Amino acid sequence: REPDPRDDRDLGTALRAFFEREEDALRHRLRRFLRDARRSLGIGLLFLTACMLGAWLLAAGNTLARLLAEGLTIAGWVSLWRPMEMLLYDWWPLRRERALLGRLARAPIEVRGPAAPPGPSVGAV
Repeated sequence: REPDPRDDRDLGTALRAFFEREEDALRHRLRRFLRDARRSLGIGLLFLTACMLGAWLLAAGNTLARLLAEGLTIAGWVSLWRPMEMLLYDWWPLRRERALLGRLARAPIEVRGPAAPPGPSVGAV
């Protein structure tokens, strides 16, 4: 069968559509990720506020109360660790991957057949 140039265009169109869909899916995933990070930050800030309030109330007490106050202060700040990590660092790989998928979707596609093997052709005597 003789190669049909339309097959090449169909393959190129299919590859572009695939990478565009993947890029779009990653865009939605990144948006959800950032929304979740902001929500986690809000929860962490509320927890920090509650811990600081509790620490303030305990700070005037005896040694055990001051120890608990310090523990609450530390726990409050530690609760912000993951949300801040998400907002500062974790979204960059998703952004890079989305950019890569966009470049792949726009890349020129050239379909080439297999190279002819060296030597006599099959069926030649």
